Amino acid sequence: MDGTQSPTKVGFPTGRAERVEIDSETKKHLIDLARPCEHCASCSLRIQLAAMQIERLPRFPLAQLPTPVEKLERLSRELGGPQLLIKRDDQTGLALGGNKTRKLEFLVGQALEQGADTLVTAGAAQSNHCRQTAA
Repeated sequence: MDGTQSPTKVGFPTGRAERVEIDSETKKHLIDLARPCEHCASCSLRIQLAAMQIERLPRFPLAQLPTPVEKLERLSRELGGPQLLIKRDDQTGLALGGNKTRKLEFLVGQALEQGADTLVTAGAAQSNHCRQTAA
């Protein structure tokens, strides 16, 4: 972001999960996303395809989004000039935040879609995933 752009906020229906079938061609494209690409235009198309598909997955909103992107001006200066940015997912608002909140939105969406009323998870001592699931 160059300071003139603002993050895009995407809304999701609260408490409602819907099932969407993904056709075999789309699945092939999603699998191809993991492979390195040779051309930027191809990469851009792959990212757009993935973004379109992820919006169709069952999701239950838990995070306070979008989280801010901040410039690391002092570190950029110390390193001699590259502009460095950091995505502040520690500010998602759920039990210390982080990328686990984003993942949990999809897990809860899928559980609701399947009619579950209880979540069971496991993790190591001090697991952030377990902490967020409990929250």
